[in-house]
Amino acid sequence: MKLKAIFTTLLALTAMNTWALDLDNLTLDDCKDNADILGYMMTIKSQCNLDEESANSEIAEAIFQMSKQCIAQYGETTMGNATRVGIFSTKSELEETGRNATCLRALTDYPELFD
Repeated sequence: MKLKAIFTTLLALTAMNTWALDLDNLTLDDCKDNADILGYMMTIKSQCNLDEESANSEIAEAIFQMSKQCIAQYGETTMGNATRVGIFSTKSELEETGRNATCLRALTDYPELFD
């Protein structure tokens, strides 16, 4: 339940702020939040056998664009570590609740990330 609250908050902040952010002046916190969501998205797509086209293209494109800018600003290592947080959090949930439950929750709770 705690993981769901964290991801809901991160997703809401990222989705709302993506278009309001100045991509030339992203804060480290903005970038870490974005990388965390990117790690979550990648893991869910991989573990739930979702096609590339299953990602909502508008939001996914904004997340990928922010990732490129964040890597340019803060470095690959910093963003890689933040992305791993999202991956490990999702893998922990997969181990705790099972693959089917995690995939169903992701598709139900975050329809804006996955079509």
